[in-house]
Amino acid sequence: MSAHSFVLYRSETSLTPKSDVTRAMIDSARRSNLEQSLTGFLHHDDGIFFHWLEGDGDSLSLTMGRIGRDPRHRNLATLASGPLPQRRFPDCPMGYSTQSDYSLLRWMAD
Repeated sequence: MSAHSFVLYRSETSLTPKSDVTRAMIDSARRSNLEQSLTGFLHHDDGIFFHWLEGDGDSLSLTMGRIGRDPRHRNLATLASGPLPQRRFPDCPMGYSTQSDYSLLRWMAD
């Protein structure tokens, strides 16, 4: 049995990629993820967030519930989830990129 799980979701947002509000959200998520031993990566592309989040199943469930209630995330859809043999982002409590950093296809391929 896997010790970790993952969730990949997308949500719509009106936040702009490099805004102070977005930076504050990322900083807050990093602190929360560190406290809960979650890791992952958020990609912001043309009003859409794509987020890979990994860790303990209970911590993931709590975090996904919080994200689902956050008005900065609209129309949240889980794209994939399940057990994870090992973390993809073991040293990254909250990576972040935008479409100016990577295209969505490159982000998903990496």
